[in-house]
Amino acid sequence: MRTTKDIIYSIIARINHALTAGNAHNIHSPYVFELYNNVINQTGEYYCYEEIEKLRNTLLTAPIPITIQDFGTGKNRTEKLNSIVKRAAKSAKEAQLLFRLINYLKPKTVLELGTHVGISTCYIASACSFTQVHTIEGSAKISEVAQLNFKRLALHNVTPYVGNFDNVLPELIQQLSSIDIAYIDGNHAYAPTLQYYQWLQPHCKIMVFDDIHWSKGMNRAWKEIIADTNIKISIDLYHFGIVIFRPETKHSEHYSLQF
Repeated sequence: MRTTKDIIYSIIARINHALTAGNAHNIHSPYVFELYNNVINQTGEYYCYEEIEKLRNTLLTAPIPITIQDFGTGKNRTEKLNSIVKRAAKSAKEAQLLFRLINYLKPKTVLELGTHVGISTCYIASACSFTQVHTIEGSAKISEVAQLNFKRLALHNVTPYVGNFDNVLPELIQQLSSIDIAYIDGNHAYAPTLQYYQWLQPHCKIMVFDDIHWSKGMNRAWKEIIADTNIKISIDLYHFGIVIFRPETKHSEHYSLQF
């Protein structure tokens, strides 16, 4: 559960990021410069944006009660679907960045931790038809909603999994062997975030962490992650933290950039 202290911390972090984050002029790496201009700072509409946002608007008008399994407390709770979408789904701006990243890099395999109702998953899966998207959701009922959304948009390159990340993720990593991009948006806490990083790091090329300034704990996890010498490039976009394992980059480069 997010505390008042967490909310205040994230507001202060947002202000600090806005005051200190750089832009293309502050980037020395040609790789990051191209990524920033072609993906992060890119504007314009893509073919699927309108369709997915229509789906989001439909879900926002659906006051259907959903039973949510909370692995943190061990108890189930009921919440209306439209409230879940409003609270948990990534904004259009953020989800469309994920689309552009996949569209630009065209990875073979993407792993997502935290399907929720599938808005971000729809953007990821729509970006490249041959990208295989594997997505894990803890709550069976929310996963059912997401799977209906995949069918509505005729997305056939998504494989959903249901269960506790701690149980599902290790087996899935072994099954996939190699993961081009992992998107971590499941448990916004210090210890689980580090654990997922440690499990995924040997198998991933790029990892995207959601809400790295969600709380002091999440920001602490982010700082410890980017201190790993295996990471050659890190990009702090406030809402997202991107780490890239790029062997050809000799010295680690860390950026805080406007988005």
